[in-house]
Amino acid sequence: MGSLQSGRGHWALPEVVIDKYSDDLLMGVLDAIDPYFSAIPYVRKKHQTHRFRALPRLRELLDEKRDVLISRITQVLPKEASRMHYLKAQSEVLKIFEEELADVMDEIDELMHILNENELRNSIRTDIRRQMGLLNSMRESILEIASDPEVPDEEFERYMTLDQGIALLIKLYEKMLEDWKNPELSIYILMLSLRILAILNGKLEHIPLLRKDIVEMVPELERDASPEEVEELIKLVGKEWPTSSTPTS
Repeated sequence: MGSLQSGRGHWALPEVVIDKYSDDLLMGVLDAIDPYFSAIPYVRKKHQTHRFRALPRLRELLDEKRDVLISRITQVLPKEASRMHYLKAQSEVLKIFEEELADVMDEIDELMHILNENELRNSIRTDIRRQMGLLNSMRESILEIASDPEVPDEEFERYMTLDQGIALLIKLYEKMLEDWKNPELSIYILMLSLRILAILNGKLEHIPLLRKDIVEMVPELERDASPEEVEELIKLVGKEWPTSSTPTS
């Protein structure tokens, strides 16, 4: 197999694995844009009416639109890591999904009149746990490839950066389990998911941008963190990327 180089065809990950994880990340992106996306399976199961059994199948739609969505989304990803740039990108990404998944967006409006807050929270928590499991699986696949002794040092560092990004995304999801209405977490989850999605599909120019994202987002996790958790975050970011609680000299 090939290695992590410019161009989608040179990933060491099998094509089918890239497609699977791309779909998983897209689902996470949708949930970060609007939590009601995560409620579609919940509603279909609970409300056994023809109307809601016929809700669009997101997986099928994403399979049809995957390449178009990835192409359009990666073009609007921010070139800088800051809340202002993230908010602008969030607006542009939402516009893309409204154009490409118009039917689903209409159904979201229907769901808002059916689910109460408790039902929505339960569906979100279920979806977050599912996403965390999928991300851990992705980490295992990437680390298995990176452990190959024939992988050059430069490519190994790229794999490690990608792994750091996925690890941070998992931690953001962990925090969202406790604070599912936090808009900052949703923005960070959206941007980090999109950045990883771009890299997964061979857009390696996003590797240095992912490093910037990690530095920008870690302080959000530092808040209210225990000393042990802060130490773990420092290890995640790396010595050359100090967090807000470490010296910057």
